[in-house]
Amino acid sequence: MEFCTYGEIYSLVERKLFAGGPEGYYSRDDRLCFFKQLLRGVDYLHSHGIAHRDIKLENLLLSKEGHLKISDFGVAEVFSGEHPGLRASGGECGKNMRHIRLSAPGICGSLPYIAPEVLQKDHSYDPRPLDIWSTAIVYLTMTFGGCPWQAAKPEFEYYARFKKGWDQWLQAHPDGQIFDGPDGHPKCGKLFSLIEPPSIKRLMLKMLHPIPSQRITIRDVLKTTCIKNIGCCCPESYEEPKITFDASKASSARTAAPKKYLHHHVPPKPENKVGKAFTHRFDMGER
Repeated sequence: MEFCTYGEIYSLVERKLFAGGPEGYYSRDDRLCFFKQLLRGVDYLHSHGIAHRDIKLENLLLSKEGHLKISDFGVAEVFSGEHPGLRASGGECGKNMRHIRLSAPGICGSLPYIAPEVLQKDHSYDPRPLDIWSTAIVYLTMTFGGCPWQAAKPEFEYYARFKKGWDQWLQAHPDGQIFDGPDGHPKCGKLFSLIEPPSIKRLMLKMLHPIPSQRITIRDVLKTTCIKNIGCCCPESYEEPKITFDASKASSARTAAPKKYLHHHVPPKPENKVGKAFTHRFDMGER
């Protein structure tokens, strides 16, 4: 793997570079671009039969070009197709993908990012919805400066509040399908009421659906209008023509060819002082 000059996304959140107001450095467009890059990475993995199972800020690195890279595949699983270590695969992932292999019960990953069905530890699970859940937690953590709860367990207040909102909404909407409109999604506390725009809020809730079989898939996430409309500076394919559209300049010429957005994600140099240690925030549901 290439050397990633700017290290973990975790360190950028720790330095409050995603904070709102004058204290922050990255804009909402930057944050959404990072999110779309992560979604594309997860889609690539799932389309090749791989589930990461430990997506978190610490495992997302920033290259010298400002592109996000997924790292640390220590607990990743090949959930479909030939294992790349077998001769039949030819050393490649995604060969002969037919059936989904479930992951054995047990916890893997970091508690604030783990989906509730994994924390139950009482049944095998499809690892793909786990990656979807963790990816949504990454976005919330970048947006609000900390994880929304310590773990997706009912004994933790802020998750209990989130789950209560879902339970109440599911009683009136047993099909579990989120839709546009004032009653089209569960009310899960202040954190979710602050997410803008509303389309991203609905997407977060779809990605955090407590019933894993009803959680949105990565391919369907990428098909949503709100994600398709995000200008992403990282090419979807590295074989695309290198035509650049500088998103920081309103006067940039437009072209009918596929555009590559330039968001200047390179972070500023850190100040030479010792700051307070970053801690996950668990007070996101107040008020």
